[in-house]
Amino acid sequence: MSRLNSKYVVREITEIRIRQGQKISSCISSIWKEKLEDDELKLLKNNLASLLIQDNLRLGLEILTNKEK
Repeated sequence: MSRLNSKYVVREITEIRIRQGQKISSCISSIWKEKLEDDELKLLKNNLASLLIQDNLRLGLEILTNKEK
């Protein structure tokens, strides 16, 4: 039985939301590297994962994912 809060399910949902944010905002390269304009950020108002990535880019912080370890 799979639990809703298991690490695998949360990771999978987060990856889906990040991909959705990238498509909604029409990022050319990667939402992890491309800083979006304010009007593009408004498109992501309900996508917390993508907004968090963009906030960190604006602050100059780096997010390390499990894949990068």
